[in-house]
Amino acid sequence: MGEIKPRDRILEATISLLLENKDFEALTVRAIAERADVGVGLINYHFADKESLVRLAVRTFVGREIVKGYGSRNFPADSARERAILALRGPMDFLAAFPGLSRVSVLYDLTAPSAGDNSDGTLVELLGALEAIAPELSRDPSFRPRLWAALGAIHEAFLRPAAFADRTGLDFAKSEDREAYAEILVDFILAAGRPTA
Repeated sequence: MGEIKPRDRILEATISLLLENKDFEALTVRAIAERADVGVGLINYHFADKESLVRLAVRTFVGREIVKGYGSRNFPADSARERAILALRGPMDFLAAFPGLSRVSVLYDLTAPSAGDNSDGTLVELLGALEAIAPELSRDPSFRPRLWAALGAIHEAFLRPAAFADRTGLDFAKSEDREAYAEILVDFILAAGRPTA
């Protein structure tokens, strides 16, 4: 196995520093260069600017850790509802486990969305997982908008944890509260197409 290329070292160093620090603004090109054991000029050579580097680092990490293949995973549980809760918990637990990096990812996706960004990838993978869990959902025209709304609700709870706790009584940082929130969202998603009273 050959030596890791400088561009890849820069990318991995950026990921590593993002995982250690919650504040994207505090991350410096000099710190990245030191961690990657390269000169600052090499970072400027490979990446247009710090924002482009960070965006690629976040996308790489999220894609590697959660998005890729998520829809094809097996969610062992007794009922479709329980499997759907497990599927929804994956992205929620990821956000809670990697708050600094996730915040950068979600904010990038909200302010400069692009096809295939992390939020889009998560939505596509969740769509695949939930359709595999409950195939009848794919025939319901309200399913995709409900899933879109649920993903937005997860992002809102993650980005505004104090307001979320104040308005709902749930703490996004607590596993049991994320479980309760996943149950609420899954009931909302699975209610697609059900007649209302």
